[in-house]
Amino acid sequence: MNESSYERQLASFVDAMRESAVTRILELGTEDESFLAYVVREADWADSIELHCADNGDDSFDSKLTTLAENTSVDFNVIKHIGSETEISDAIMQVAEASRFDAIFIAGATSSEALLSACMVCHEVLRSEGIMAISIAVREQDLMGAAVASFRDMFGDSYEEFGEGLFRKQ
Repeated sequence: MNESSYERQLASFVDAMRESAVTRILELGTEDESFLAYVVREADWADSIELHCADNGDDSFDSKLTTLAENTSVDFNVIKHIGSETEISDAIMQVAEASRFDAIFIAGATSSEALLSACMVCHEVLRSEGIMAISIAVREQDLMGAAVASFRDMFGDSYEEFGEGLFRKQ
C-alpha cells in the first residue's frame, strides 16, 4: 500500500465527515490506532465525538489516543467492542438500534467473506447520507475484490461513490 494514497483517503474521508459534522464514527477491522489517531488530530467540527472500534489488544492503543486528545478541545468518547468478528458485528447492530452511525471506516478484514459481512453490517447501521470508506489497504488485496464487487452489486443503488473507496449512503 502506498502511504500517501492512504493519507489522501483519510484526508478525503475526514473532509467529508467535517462537511457533514458527524459525531458518531465506527471503525470496523481495527488493526492499530492510525485511523482514530488521524480523526482525533483533525477533528474540529464538533464539541463531542463518539468513536467506536474493536479492541486490537495493543496496550499502547489507549495511551496514544489519550495523548493526542489532550491537544484538542473536542471531547472524545472511545467505545471498544470486544470479541470475534461476529460478536462485534452483533454488538454494533445492537448499539445502532438506538442511533445509527454517521460515518464508518473499514480498516481491515480477515477474508473476503469478512469484508462482505462488514459491508452488510455497515449498510444496516449507517444513517441516510452517512459516509462509509473501505481502506485502500483492504481494497488493494487481490482476495478482497470479490467482496467489494458483491457490495456494489447488492447495495450500489443505495450509495454514491465520491472518491477512492468512499461512499455516501442515499
